[in-house]
Amino acid sequence: MQKLLFAFLALCFFITGCASKQMQPAPITPEARVLNEGQSAVVFFRDTIIGGGIQAPVAEVKNGDIFLVGVLSANTKILHHTVPGKHLYIIGGGESSNVLDADLAPGKFHYVRVDPKMGFMLARFKFEPLSASEALSEKESKNIASCELMALKPNSELWFSDERHAMLRRVSNAALQGDLSGEKDKAVILPAYGIDALR
Repeated sequence: MQKLLFAFLALCFFITGCASKQMQPAPITPEARVLNEGQSAVVFFRDTIIGGGIQAPVAEVKNGDIFLVGVLSANTKILHHTVPGKHLYIIGGGESSNVLDADLAPGKFHYVRVDPKMGFMLARFKFEPLSASEALSEKESKNIASCELMALKPNSELWFSDERHAMLRRVSNAALQGDLSGEKDKAVILPAYGIDALR
């Protein structure tokens, strides 16, 4: 009976959502909608309440270390401005980390769904990049638009100091140095995936 109760409570925690204390609502300014040739952007979005009890931190790998991009809760999105070219992202918060190998086109927005899957005890988050045609489709446009844009709070780096170590343990040393040749479970963004519009 106790095992059944524990399983039920774990399932409720997996399904229900709660907002991250590290994030705050962010208005979409006119400046955020325009990219020049020296800029690129990635929109990470989570358009479901599944796994909402587990927050999903997204970080960028640079020079053997990781830097917080944002924390995704249910039905939220993050707008990450950066430069064109090669980038490497990882996601934590669940039972495993997933790697995103991104080659970003200049002046384009790239869209990546963060999808929670049922793990043994916690969610297993995965990056699911959208192609340009998918990002422009009516269905995905509605999904992306339904997510609230969030930005990091000023004190989020203090919180990330603990989460950072857990994420570092889950990613290989080779991946931290930018070598993804041995990474079987990785997602990929190609330059052709980028679109002109901010959804």
